[in-house]
Amino acid sequence: MSKITFCTTNKNYTKYLKEVYISNLEFSKKYDCNFVLVNYNSEDDMDEWVKENLNEYINSGVLKYFHTTEPKYMNMSKSRNISHNLADGEILCNLDADNILTDEFMEWVLVLEDNVITEGSNRGGGGRVVISKENFLKLGGYDESIKTQQGEHFDLVKRAEKIGIKRVVVPNKLLKYLCNSDEERYKFIEKVN
Repeated sequence: MSKITFCTTNKNYTKYLKEVYISNLEFSKKYDCNFVLVNYNSEDDMDEWVKENLNEYINSGVLKYFHTTEPKYMNMSKSRNISHNLADGEILCNLDADNILTDEFMEWVLVLEDNVITEGSNRGGGGRVVISKENFLKLGGYDESIKTQQGEHFDLVKRAEKIGIKRVVVPNKLLKYLCNSDEERYKFIEKVN
């Protein structure tokens, strides 16, 4: 079992994965971590890119890759539950497809207390939730009835606080990510009233 599993889900954001994901995977050479990557019916070239570029990491056990072909729209809660349930780390960290790992973030996560949940404090890193696998399972994961983007992690944090898990905000300086527009971010998420 790894100390940390970084969980990433993707639907049509492969251009961002291509820019950051291999450098993120390389952190497994310095830290006790592994990765889960979920292809949530991505309609771009994600599957081909993974097969051409990530086999080394899959074969070595650093990366678990899961591909589902069913969902028409991105559902953040369902896709994140898939990735988090496939994870075998003691600590789970949601890592969006456009997020960039740094040594500073890794060192910060490794000294967190056991009974905390973290969330990012800015637009690009807001979904960077860190929680123990034990607490994630105790909470029942993300609420799959929530269909809005970002609502799922706010709900998880709120439920965690209700059972005595301490909320910690990730310092902005530790959150690195690629910039993208709101139009692009919400393009493949089902519109809800």
